[in-house]
Amino acid sequence: MIPVVMVIVIVLLAIIAMLTGGPKDLGVVGNPAYPHHICTFDSYCAGNECTKDEDSFVVYLEYEDGNPRLEMPGTSTSTTMERFDNRIEFKTSGGEISGTFVLLRNRKFDFIGSAVGDEGTVEHFATGSCLRLHTP
Repeated sequence: MIPVVMVIVIVLLAIIAMLTGGPKDLGVVGNPAYPHHICTFDSYCAGNECTKDEDSFVVYLEYEDGNPRLEMPGTSTSTTMERFDNRIEFKTSGGEISGTFVLLRNRKFDFIGSAVGDEGTVEHFATGSCLRLHTP
């Protein structure tokens, strides 16, 4: 009787796993030759306009040139990185948006930046989370 119940439970769990699907496709792929995180916004504000769109981007700890790289929309990919006990900070400038991306130990992130446009300086704020570090 116990083996029959175990087979039924395994079949039910397999069906549930197939129906719920695998990990969410974020629509972004990092270069597998370099250590990186794929990150997704929970919320993003540019000035007074905020969105909950779940756009994704890639942050590399090191790229082809040996430097970190941030592939967040609106920012320059040229980035500096500094490690702390509880976070890694990436600073980017030279793009439409200049700012600081902070990746915390629990893979949550905060971004604060600014952009200068026709209407003056616009502050940018974002929060979100990143997938586990992909290493080559």
